[in-house]
Parts: sequence; structure tokens; C-alpha cells
Amino acid sequence: MRLFLRMGLFLGFFAFFFLSSWHEVLASTLTVCASGCGYITVNNALTSAVEGDIVEVRGVGTTATPYDPAGESWNIVFPNVSSTLTCTGDAVIGQADPTGLDTIVLSTSSTVSGCAFGNVSFMTPDPSPTSPSGIRIVNNTFSGVATSTISLNGGAVNFEISGNTNINFVDFKQTTSTNGLIENNTFYGSRNVDQTIMLRTSPSSSQIRILNNAFTSYITSPATVYMAVQIEGFDQTFATNTVRYAVTPPSTMYASLLSHASGTNYIGGNFIEVPPVAGAAGIDVWKGDDQPWVSQYAIVHNTIRASGGASGGCVGIELTDGWGYLSLSSSTVDFSYNLLLNDSTVLCDRKGISVRRSSSSVPITQTNSYNGVYGFTGGVIVETGVESSDVSDATTLTSNPFLKVNDIDATNDLQTASFSPYLDVNGTEDIGATMISRVSDIYVDDTGTIDY
Repeated sequence: MRLFLRMGLFLGFFAFFFLSSWHEVLASTLTVCASGCGYITVNNALTSAVEGDIVEVRGVGTTATPYDPAGESWNIVFPNVSSTLTCTGDAVIGQADPTGLDTIVLSTSSTVSGCAFGNVSFMTPDPSPTSPSGIRIVNNTFSGVATSTISLNGGAVNFEISGNTNINFVDFKQTTSTNGLIENNTFYGSRNVDQTIMLRTSPSSSQIRILNNAFTSYITSPATVYMAVQIEGFDQTFATNTVRYAVTPPSTMYASLLSHASGTNYIGGNFIEVPPVAGAAGIDVWKGDDQPWVSQYAIVHNTIRASGGASGGCVGIELTDGWGYLSLSSSTVDFSYNLLLNDSTVLCDRKGISVRRSSSSVPITQTNSYNGVYGFTGGVIVETGVESSDVSDATTLTSNPFLKVNDIDATNDLQTASFSPYLDVNGTEDIGATMISRVSDIYVDDTGTIDY
């Protein structure tokens, strides 16, 4: 009996090992180039791919004739299997025509890595019976002013978009997407056709972590534009990102970051410029529709820099219950360690942090500590109807935070100088997104050049 048991275990182990090895043998690399490879188009290679296959697009520096995107068969569609598209030799997949609509359609467990794309958009099938799972778009470079976009129209679950350069925008439309990571990307917002937001999640999305991305807006004059980044859904994280403007935005840009998200949300460690537009905000949190809204926010350690705004109207951070909506808003917010600077000669006639509610019956609760507010007419202000009161905690600072705005380098303008009084304010805690130790000795360059 023991012999049969041992033999059964051995045969079971052997079968498992054999099947696993057999699967690995079946998975192969399908090469794509103009000549000398197995395929001349990416689409044909993906059509032939089976579970685990890698489609490798070959450019210069190989024995084959480099891939020619002019011969591609569009649209490129991933099969419903786990497959990977990658590139070597600086191969570029795309089109020269910036008005084209060439698209790569992703599926479950599609991976796109290490490629260059020109005037190409990515999407998930719409409509889709289920949101594809396991999509990865990592370490790619995008170019082209018309597309270079990622539209998860059919949703996505357990996805990753990371390490990509020059994404135009990522949009989730109105689909259900959850448990995603968007990290270490650069966004180059410049499309003026039907999309002006560099990143927008959907009302039904959740648990999306947006971390350490650089958003730079080049949008100047679309017909309508409201914010650079829009977060909806619930239980979202927006942390250690940078939002800046390379050109003067249109007059309808009223917020750098707009959040309608409910549930438990974290907005922290971000460097954000306020658009120089009348009434604009660095961070704007408010109820987006006439539905019950229950939220809890930690808005902490952000550095927000305003430049006066038109007619002086600007605010660092604003929370409102969605004036005019009948259904109840309930929100609990912690504002702590935020640096709010207006370094324009035009004083912002609104506040550093503004909590606005339509009536005293709206259950909005705020706590605040160790915020720094400079160049605004008030610190933390709660407004109810026409009444307002300053509720700034005693730990609030109102001195100049000294950002690195006076040296030659323009890329560090949102960072705090090492001698700032906003550093080490509570033990080793710093106000703002810059996390460094404060120095006690200051040296002045005798050439007159400021070197922080």
C-alpha cells in the first residue's frame, strides 16, 4: 500500500513537472521585422501568439531588416491570452500622420514593454463583458501630438501603467476599474481635440494608486477645460506627484487636481502649481453629482504654489459640499503639514485652505495642524453660507517658506530651500512635500548667483 502511495505521489509530481515544462516549451518568441523574421507585422504575430508568447519587434542593430511601421496592419489586437509585446533596436511602432486613429487593443494579461510609439492610442475593448485583468504598460516612450493615449474604455483590474514617457492622457471613461498602479510616468498634456485632462478615473473605479508621476500641461486654448487631473471613484491614492504648467493655461482651468472620490482617500506629498486663472485652486475636493457622498480625506504634506491668479482670486486647497445639490454630503478631512504659497505681488483674496458648505447642517468635519500659509488673506477658513471663520490651528505658520524660485534652475521651483523655517517644525516633520533636514548655517555666494 505504501509502495502504491509513494508511486502515486511520484507520478503526480512528474505529471505536474512535465506539464509545466511542456507549457514553457510551447511559449516562444515571435520576431517581427521587414525581412528575416517570422512576421512582418505586429498584428499578425499577435494573432498567432499562444499563452506566454513574446512578440519581439526588431529595429536597427540586428541581423534582420528593421521593422517598417508603414507596412503594419491596423488596428493591432492582442489575443485573449497572456502575451507580451516588446521591442529591440529602437524599433518604433506607429504612424507619421498625427490625425490618424491607429489603435492597439489590449486584452487580459497583455504586457507592452520597452517600445517606442508614435501617434498611437491604447484601449481596452468597449463594451466588454468583464474588465480585462493583468494589463501592464511599462517602460515605453510615446511621441506625437494627436494620440499617444491610454483609454481603458472597457475597464481594467490589477493593472499597471508605469515608467512610461510622454503619455498624453490616461482615461477610464465610465468603466469599472480597480486595484491599479499608475507610477513613475511623465504626462505631456497637449491634445486639444476631445480630451484635455491628463488623467481621469471613472466614478466606478477604486483602489487606484497614482504615485510619483510628472504631469506637465501644454494646453493653451481648447473650447472647454476644467482641471489637469481628475480623480473620481472611491478609496483612491494620489501621492508624490508633480503638476505643472509649461504654458499659460486657458481661463477655464479652475483646478490642478479635482477629486470627487468618496470612501477613504489620500492626497499627500505632491508638488502642485495653481493655474494663474481667476478662482483657481491647487486641490479642489467636492461632491460631483446629486448623490449621497460620504468621504474621508487625508490631505497632507503637499506643496502648492500660486501666482496670484486673475483679479487675485485663487485658493490653495478647497473642500465644498457641492452647492446646489440636494442629497447629503458627509466628509471628514485632515489638513496637515501643507505648504501654501502665493509668491505673486497680487495677494490672493481667497484663503490658503477653504472649507465651504451650503449650510450648518452639512456634516463636514475638518482638523488641521502645522500648515504653512503665505501670500493668502487667511489660513484655514470655514465658510457657511455668508459667514466665515478662521479655524487655523495654533501651529500654523505664516512666514515666507522660501522655495527655490530665485536660482537659475526652473525645475526645482516647488522645492523648499534647506534653510526654510518650514523644515523640522515638529521634531523631524516638515511642512510641504520636501523632506529634508533643515540646515543651521547659510552660505552666500560672493558671485551673486543663488545656489540652494
